[in-house]
Amino acid sequence: MRSKKFVTILTLALVVTMLWGILPALGAYPVDVEGIRRDVIALKASGVGHTETPEPTSTPVETPEPTPTPTETPKPNPTPTPEPTATPEPTETPELPQPIEVRFEGVIEALPEGSYIGTWVVAGQGVQVTESTEIEGTPQVGVWVSVKANLYSDGSLVAIKIKVKTPKAVTVEFKATIKALPEDGLLGEWVIGDHTVTVDESTQIEGDTPDVGDWAEVKAQIQADGSLLVLEIEVKDKENPPAQEVDFKGPITALPETADYTGVWTIGCCHQVTVTTSTIISGTPEVGLFVEVKALKEGPGAFVALEIVVEASPAEQNRYRFEGTVEALPSNGLIGQWQINGQPVMVDENTIIDQSNGPIGVGVKVEVEVQAPGGDGIPAAIRIEVLHPAHSGSQKVEIRGVIESLPEGESLLGTWVVAGEEIMVDANTEIHGVTPQVGLWAIVKAVPQDDGSLLAQHIEVKGHPHEGSLVEFTAQVISMPDGLIGEWQIGGYTVMVDENTEIEGSPAVGSMVKVEATIGEGGVLLALKIEVIEQG
Repeated sequence: MRSKKFVTILTLALVVTMLWGILPALGAYPVDVEGIRRDVIALKASGVGHTETPEPTSTPVETPEPTPTPTETPKPNPTPTPEPTATPEPTETPELPQPIEVRFEGVIEALPEGSYIGTWVVAGQGVQVTESTEIEGTPQVGVWVSVKANLYSDGSLVAIKIKVKTPKAVTVEFKATIKALPEDGLLGEWVIGDHTVTVDESTQIEGDTPDVGDWAEVKAQIQADGSLLVLEIEVKDKENPPAQEVDFKGPITALPETADYTGVWTIGCCHQVTVTTSTIISGTPEVGLFVEVKALKEGPGAFVALEIVVEASPAEQNRYRFEGTVEALPSNGLIGQWQINGQPVMVDENTIIDQSNGPIGVGVKVEVEVQAPGGDGIPAAIRIEVLHPAHSGSQKVEIRGVIESLPEGESLLGTWVVAGEEIMVDANTEIHGVTPQVGLWAIVKAVPQDDGSLLAQHIEVKGHPHEGSLVEFTAQVISMPDGLIGEWQIGGYTVMVDENTEIEGSPAVGSMVKVEATIGEGGVLLALKIEVIEQG
């Protein structure tokens, strides 16, 4: 009996051992190990009374669902956390270069064939035009356009907007003799004086029937190609030509002894000018004073005055004004020799020094009125006005003109010369437009420094000045020829004045004038109109 019980216990122990050995292989199948262990202990405690020991096969088929033991339940594999390397590196997704928006102007030099889409050449720059480019006006080779484009790191330009700029219509008037007419009818090219003009269906022709030798008064418009299209023309028969209106300047050499100045004046050596009660006289005439005369020419050396403007005394004629930076002062006080923009100026007790805008000192920007000396003497200062103090960083100047020189090498940092002015460019200077080159047109905004130099804050490079294009600016007359015709210096520009230039007012050295001009060969400005804004 005892041996049978021993066999039973041994059998159960073997079963437990077998189950314990195969437990890891069961994996996800739960086994109630603790339940089996409890059964074995119960059998040991049952004693002799148990005559029948259940066979292992008598274990119930349906095992109750065990309560999962945390230590025995397989842990689910965690979801892998993406490593930083799983994030695509910047090199894996190519980034487009960020373009810089630029603006410039110039002449269209080339267009694609058959379509506007493609490569244009504007002011020497290749510009890509796409379907999204906005185009205003009718582009064609030779017209002036403004371009807004994206500049990419590879140097390519993709146009955002292109606008055709219509030049301002400029009208000229002149009187001269008809020298040639079209062979068939009146439409076509006429030669009037030194001008070849075009007459078309829209031209208004008044007066006598035109003939070679007749006198003509012409109003014409300058076209984009520089030609003259006649708007109005009045013809006077050559047998009875009208009096020609002329302008000239000179000193008064003789006056009539009348209270109202009526009678014959002598201007210069040879001009006999008749002054009537209808003549407008500005100023008080005196022998020796300079005058500007507008008159009708009646014959060689004979004139009837329409208007006479007394300009100034001979001494005043030698006065001029300029702006500059004080570079040196006398060692003791203000009386003595100053240095202003490289020019020596003599200051004495009669010089008026206006320091209402700040005290005089080295580096101060001033306006100077001087009396030109005879010979090689030093100009004497009549008046000096402080424009702004040396440390006035908020005061800016604007310079427009052709880039005359750039720093050597590839860097743009250093000294530029624009319109004759030396300008310092540093790492903080903003440069926009086309790539700077000598000969291109630039607009510079700069701040005067303590040492008198100009530090550029912003430079816009516009492109090549187009021969024949129009420019407008206001500046002071620095020098001018006695007879008006010839080369003027206005601001930093050389301006050519000829018999076709329209002049309003009485310009003199020191006058502020508004200039309308075309750009001629070599960048020389050819004046169409000069208007006096403020007398010198």
